[in-house]
Amino acid sequence: MDDRPTPHLIELFDNQVDRFPDETALIVDGARISYRELRDRARTLAAQLVGAGVNPGDTVACRMAGRADTLAAALAALAAGAAYAAMDPAMPEYRIGQMLANLQPAVILADGESTTSGAATVVNPPAPGAEPATEWPDGWRQVDGDSTFHIVYTSGTTGTSRGVLIPHRAVINRLQWMWETYPFQSGDTAVWHKSAALVASPWEMFGALLQGVPTLAVEHETVLDPQALWRTLTEVGATHFLAAPALLAGLAEEAAADPARPCRLRFLSTSAESISPELVHTLHARFPRAVVVNMYGLSECASNVTVYDTAALAPSASKVPIGRPISGCSVLVVDGRLRPVPIGVEGEMLVSGACLATGYLGEDELTAKRFITVDPGDGQTVRMYRTGDRARLLPSGALEYAGRTDDQVQVRGFRVELGDVQAALELHPEVSKAVVRSVSGADGTELTAFLEGDSVDLADVRAFMQQTVPQFMLPSRYLVLQRIPLTASGKVDMAALDELESGPATADEEAHVAPRTATEEMIAGVWTKALRRESVGVHDVFFDIGGQSLMAARIMSQLRGSFGLALPIRLLFDHPTVAELAAIVDQRLHEELKSMQSGG
Repeated sequence: MDDRPTPHLIELFDNQVDRFPDETALIVDGARISYRELRDRARTLAAQLVGAGVNPGDTVACRMAGRADTLAAALAALAAGAAYAAMDPAMPEYRIGQMLANLQPAVILADGESTTSGAATVVNPPAPGAEPATEWPDGWRQVDGDSTFHIVYTSGTTGTSRGVLIPHRAVINRLQWMWETYPFQSGDTAVWHKSAALVASPWEMFGALLQGVPTLAVEHETVLDPQALWRTLTEVGATHFLAAPALLAGLAEEAAADPARPCRLRFLSTSAESISPELVHTLHARFPRAVVVNMYGLSECASNVTVYDTAALAPSASKVPIGRPISGCSVLVVDGRLRPVPIGVEGEMLVSGACLATGYLGEDELTAKRFITVDPGDGQTVRMYRTGDRARLLPSGALEYAGRTDDQVQVRGFRVELGDVQAALELHPEVSKAVVRSVSGADGTELTAFLEGDSVDLADVRAFMQQTVPQFMLPSRYLVLQRIPLTASGKVDMAALDELESGPATADEEAHVAPRTATEEMIAGVWTKALRRESVGVHDVFFDIGGQSLMAARIMSQLRGSFGLALPIRLLFDHPTVAELAAIVDQRLHEELKSMQSGG
């Protein structure tokens, strides 16, 4: 265990500002923000927070749309001695309302693009050109490693998000481990693309920043478009990129399609969900200079707990291990009675060390149930977190992930409790009972909702869910049943649901218009295959019939190849029906033909 004292992030940041005041700290939309400019902005915000009554130990909710303002807001809250809780701009207002009610923040930091509610004081960032503060407040000197750094929300089982309290100690341990194990080099540029609301975001926000290395902020829309992402990373010369396997796969495809672009990527990391051996080998082939690591973690352990360097993966491997614990962390694999199991035997993973969260905000009973005291066999009791994840210890000493002990699933890198989605569905007045199942497909894990009700309007249910839960929790498919099938003992008959799910996806289809032109036929065919449907109407809205952002990126990539046109992913968001998208494609094909004729 690492017993070093926990330095405060503001102190670490100041060290870099003093060393590199005029060097680039952050790149946003082509603009470069220096260390000095970022500190001025953060200090001014910190002074506003203190002036609004923020004290050490308080919580500041951050609702900033811009990356630079988000980073300055986090620094400002930490400088005031407070914890910050970032609100993802894409999160439905209903969900944000739940979070704010749980947080009871002293202040909400919000820009002009954010709406707020509740009784908390709202502070807006200073206007451009405002006189910057010249000093930090003293609040940050009054906190220690056990004080809360930030609060992140994860899926619960009752329809309400859980707030996880992440201490300074856990964040700094993760940063120091990475700096020492995979140190930055002169000329590096790291990428920040994750929402600041996610537990993994501190590494992207602060990892390079606190080492004098520029951070490239990439907006969500660019990340979803593999072609635009590849172009952005290569133009800036990015070296470090952490992403879910699906994003890395898209990047590898673009690298293969456009090999002439100079690529400086030398560190790739994934941890959101399982990565296949095939993708690992592809990444090594496409990016031969890069270290590719597979990591395992979860919110209650400040993101990452174990790491595996995939250079050691055998060509014939059927699984990619999750590796060994990082510095300051330990993992124990146990049986149902919390006794260590032998090598090769599956058991539940328990995690201990500097990475552990303090617990769940306002949920003492759940905290006591999940964060337990265990004797690992040496007579010393240790505080450990019950992950609910199963694993086995391999003879090599690495861990191999083996699934869950409960109904939690991973959807596009997010851990989702199926009960959370079910509870949200049952809030709809027309739904008397809901059951949600998960299925693995080409685009990852998807959710199917089985609904019981006398007169369920699926269009209304879809709209309701879009306003209630984040996009990654939206079912891809809805099936309305007269009754949810039950076994003789009164439990949900999962086998019967499996039979219904494997049937044609027509139960939630309303009257639709079939494709009328060759272009519509082409687009509808791609959609039908991706969405696993028998048919798609030309007026069906992509995101209403199970479409999601990563699937959209794959579809638009396929359509670019089919039509030979530059079709950015934004087109599908702006024109989300077959008819609308086909009209755009036909127009561009006509313009290209006209251009060729005039040129000839």
